[in-house]
Amino acid sequence: MQTFLSPPGKIVIAGEQMLLPTGLCAGDPTPVPLGDLKHAYLLRRAIPWNTSGPVLVIETRRGVFEYPRDWFSLDGDQRLVSAALNRRRERAA
Repeated sequence: MQTFLSPPGKIVIAGEQMLLPTGLCAGDPTPVPLGDLKHAYLLRRAIPWNTSGPVLVIETRRGVFEYPRDWFSLDGDQRLVSAALNRRRERAA
């Protein structure tokens, strides 16, 4: 039995484009060019009490995408995504 209508979202970084899910099981991800990336960072303290931290925040020209700790299998996965995005952003600048 499937509990959600769509499979879990995945953050994909391929070539010069990112695919960023808008929610955990929200359907198709949003395609965002890497040139639209402004910042990627971990928010550790200023989060609501009912959100498991840290939260990966990806700021783009098309909006802000937030991914809590629950989305990731391992503790270091959020840091890996943030570091990969920031390396690509620095290369593009």
